[in-house]
Amino acid sequence: MNENNQLAVELILKHLREELTEPEKAQLNQWIKASARNEAFFLSMTDEASLHATLREYAYAVENIQGKQPTYGKVVRLNPGWPRKLAIAASFIALISICAYLFLKPSLRESPNDLSVKPQQQPDLLPGSQKATLTLGERVIVLADIKNGLIPQSAGIQKRADGELLYDGSTGSLSNPSNAEVHTLATPKGGYYKLILPDKTVVWLNAASSIRYIPSNFTRNRTIELTGEAYFEVAKMVAPGTRQAVPFYVKSGDATVQVLGTKFNISNYPEDKKILTSLLEGSVKVSSAAAQDSRIIVPGQQAIIQNDPHTLSLKAVDAENIISWTRQQFFFDNIPLSDVIHQLQRWYDIEAVQYEQGVPVDKPFYGKMQRNLPLSVVLPQLEAIGGISIELQGKSLHVKQGMP
Repeated sequence: MNENNQLAVELILKHLREELTEPEKAQLNQWIKASARNEAFFLSMTDEASLHATLREYAYAVENIQGKQPTYGKVVRLNPGWPRKLAIAASFIALISICAYLFLKPSLRESPNDLSVKPQQQPDLLPGSQKATLTLGERVIVLADIKNGLIPQSAGIQKRADGELLYDGSTGSLSNPSNAEVHTLATPKGGYYKLILPDKTVVWLNAASSIRYIPSNFTRNRTIELTGEAYFEVAKMVAPGTRQAVPFYVKSGDATVQVLGTKFNISNYPEDKKILTSLLEGSVKVSSAAAQDSRIIVPGQQAIIQNDPHTLSLKAVDAENIISWTRQQFFFDNIPLSDVIHQLQRWYDIEAVQYEQGVPVDKPFYGKMQRNLPLSVVLPQLEAIGGISIELQGKSLHVKQGMP
C-alpha cells in the first residue's frame, strides 16, 4: 500500500472527526495541494451536503436490505456545527469512497509527484464557460467575438466585463410597442450566461439552453419562452400609469409558469422527459395543458410535469441545492444515473455515451461536486460515489459496472 495514500486516508478521517493535531493539519494540506485531483476529492468528501447525501444513500441501502420502503425525497437538514456523532458516522461511510479513490482506481495509484509529471494519454475535457449567441431579429452575434460595452445597433444592450448582458430599460426603442423584434439568447453545450432584462429581472442560463423574448413588450407583457434550464429572479413591476402589477410568464414545452416577483428554477431538457419548476421565494402558478392541471407552489416545493403519461405533481426539495449550478456545482439528489450523465454531456460537450450491459441507469444517485473542474477530476468522484467505472474515449464516455 502506498504510504502517502495510507496517510491521506488516516488524515481525512481524523479531519472528519475533528481530531487533527497541528502537524497533521500541515501534512493534510500538503497532500491536498499536491494535485488537483486530491483537492477536488477532499472538498467533495468534506462538504456537509455531500456527506449528508452519502449518509442518505447509505440509509437507503440499509432500508432495501431490511426490506423496508425506501424514504425517497425525505428532506433532512444539518444544523450549523453539526453533531460530532454525525461526523464520526460520516467518516466511516466516507472511508469506502476514499479507499476506492486512492487504491482501487489504477490511474490514481501513483504518488502526487508521479501524477504531476505523468503525461496525459488523451486531451482532457474542460468545464463549461461563459459563451452564448444573441440573436436580434435576423442578426446573430457571437458574444465571445465582441468587446465589452454597448453592442452596436442593439438599442441599449451592453456586454459587461463580468460576462453578462444588460438591457437598459430606459432606452426608447426598447419600450417602443412598434418595435416587435424578437431576441434570443442561446448557450451551446459547455456554455452558460447571465442576462438582465429591461425590467431588471435576472436570468442565469445553463448549458444547451435558450430563451426567446420581445424586449419592447416588457412594459405590459413579460413573456419568456425557454428551452433547457434557467434560474430567474423576477423583478416586481407595475404597469405605467397604473397600480396594476405586470405578471411574468415563462413558457417551456407544455409548462406555463406565472409569477409576479419571485425566485425560481425551470429545467426542461428533452432527454430528461420532464419539466421541473423549483421555487426559492414567493409563489408561482404552474400549469400543464396536456395534464389539464395547475398548481400553486410555495418555497421549497418542486412541480414535476411528466411527458408520458402527462401528469403534474409536487414534491418537497431543497431549492437552494437545485440552483447549485449557478454557483458552479453539481448537485445530485435522488436522480437516476442516466440524468447525471446527461448533465455531464451538456456541461463538458460530450458527444456520445455507451453503457455496458447491466449498468443500473435508473439507480438513485446522490452527491455534490464542483463543476468548474476538468472532467478527469470529476469522473473519479462520480465513480467513488456511484460504484461505477467511467472511461473517457475522445469525446465519448463508456460507463461500466463497478470499479476497475
